[in-house]
Amino acid sequence: MTALYSVNIRVMGGRPNIALLGMPTVFDPIRALKVSPFLVSNILFAILVVLVISVLIWLIRTEYGQALLATGANPKMITSLGVNTHFTVVTGVGISNALVALSGALIAQNQGTADVGMGVGTIVAGLASIVVGETLFNSRRITTIIISVVLGSVIYRLAIAAALSFRFFQPSDLKLLTAGLVVCALVVPRIRQSIREKGGTRGQRG
Repeated sequence: MTALYSVNIRVMGGRPNIALLGMPTVFDPIRALKVSPFLVSNILFAILVVLVISVLIWLIRTEYGQALLATGANPKMITSLGVNTHFTVVTGVGISNALVALSGALIAQNQGTADVGMGVGTIVAGLASIVVGETLFNSRRITTIIISVVLGSVIYRLAIAAALSFRFFQPSDLKLLTAGLVVCALVVPRIRQSIREKGGTRGQRG
């Protein structure tokens, strides 16, 4: 990450930020349809999310996709089946970085500017989205897991926006709210499990 900071500065022509106003973007075809400006980005993001989810679900259901999952779950077992785990790890990292690059490009074009520090805190937000999604949509099916991550990111953003709408919180409290949301999402499943275990114990005693 430290090295990429310098690489990003190089890519941006030695400047920490670049204005993209007036330049062609992927949002232009939708704007040409005379859609409301508030819906342009939402429509494009929704289309791309559905497309990316569909491709990921298709990939995971293939034999190679199963090898990717097995590499993360049990690398020793998948190695014994003759799969090159080094290659599958690089493939997984490559896919994730490609999605990160796509997301960054879309955000920069949507905001009309690219800043070298605009990705700070994104990892925490991504973690919060995953935790919230897995907590609310607890499932072992890979299709449900992928969809739950997307829904978790939407719920996370809505929760942050709702919290900031109160006068008690300020925009500077964003990281505090994120941390609190992650803690709650991690604690709630354990509380549920503890209640179920206590209920089961009482049932056995009865």
